[in-house]
Amino acid sequence: MVRKVSINGSVTDVISDLKGLAVDKAGASSGTAVFHSEDGTKTAIGEQTGAKGIVPFIGDTTPPPIPSAPACDGSAGVLVVAWDGGWQNSVEATPPDFAGIIVEVKGTGDWAEEDRTLVAAGSVPIAVAPGDYQVRLRSFDNAHDEALEGAPNVSDPSGMVSVAVEDVPGSAQEAQDVAEQAAEDAVKALTQSQTALDGRQAVMHIDSSRGLVFKNSQVSTVLTVTVMYADLIITDIVTLRETFGQSAYLEWQWKRIDDTDWGTISVADSRLSQGGFAFTITSADVDTKTVFQCILQTD
Repeated sequence: MVRKVSINGSVTDVISDLKGLAVDKAGASSGTAVFHSEDGTKTAIGEQTGAKGIVPFIGDTTPPPIPSAPACDGSAGVLVVAWDGGWQNSVEATPPDFAGIIVEVKGTGDWAEEDRTLVAAGSVPIAVAPGDYQVRLRSFDNAHDEALEGAPNVSDPSGMVSVAVEDVPGSAQEAQDVAEQAAEDAVKALTQSQTALDGRQAVMHIDSSRGLVFKNSQVSTVLTVTVMYADLIITDIVTLRETFGQSAYLEWQWKRIDDTDWGTISVADSRLSQGGFAFTITSADVDTKTVFQCILQTD
């Protein structure tokens, strides 16, 4: 039997065709095929990859480049760490297996990993106690082992930056109010990274129109999504579907401080606009701490 792979269908159709091709190649006993890549790694396609569909960079043992040193600021009990998207060696290019940045912070104790949500140039807020801190970055990749499990390689640390985080001004009650409504408690817009058919990353970056720090019930902001894939910067639903197929859409999810599961926001919700690329949040949507995230769905 000769199996054809569609190059004009949706992303879902292509994945289905590739899985079928993988079954043909590997045989019905395994349902998974492994292909050798030009960079010496392997890519698995088929049933044993589970929901992931495609597992790239198998056998990759080379860490990504060392990131450029972070820029830091601290006030009101919040440490803001920014990365410019560059590398310590400025001539190095971002490798195709790059997955994100690890933010490491040291206060009075040892170095501790604080965050992994930076997958492109941007900043992340971290709630800390007032005091003096040192911050550095490491990069990690999307490598997998022979069992198809994630086995990321991690770079050496970047240059270190020192920063003083100031106390929250005002009374103790005001300090509590600000802390409860700090950026990472009020709105932590998670950046998502998903592997496309060719192993490259579709990176989603979320911006807030009113910054990331809110006091008491004064929460009003618009979260806007930008999808970066290869050399494309996607900011509208038409381009998204031209790139990932007509079934592609953005799914917003939310979780309160005591919840264990994510809730899904309906695509018909009146707070969503611009085809899901914009999400308006008010004080009615935040109770002490609410986390929002956006996921690119292609099925």
